[in-house]
Amino acid sequence: MPSFDIVSELNSHECANAVDQANRELAQRFDFKDSGATFALQDAVISLEAPAEYQLKQMLDILTTRLAKRGLDPKCMEVEDAHSNLARARQQVTLRHGIDGESGRKITRLIKDAKLKVQA
Repeated sequence: MPSFDIVSELNSHECANAVDQANRELAQRFDFKDSGATFALQDAVISLEAPAEYQLKQMLDILTTRLAKRGLDPKCMEVEDAHSNLARARQQVTLRHGIDGESGRKITRLIKDAKLKVQA
């Protein structure tokens, strides 16, 4: 009986390149010059830090376009709420990889409902 595998993995090298490009764009943009806004990648979590919360929204847009240009799907991003105080605003973006249990069961159910002669 034929089988096939579904894999959802992130290319960590491309993620690092996208974050580096986003940092370079922040350094070149007039509205972010000398503001101290940065992207930091650690494992599968990208930390955004800026002086104001509205800048985080702009940074998130920059990050999304950079990830898309590197061939990474922006749907893999799990954006958390922004936390801000008087001095800084911070936000975490988690990059999901792999298929969670619920999605795996859904895919299996769709394959079995299609009555295909494959093993899921």
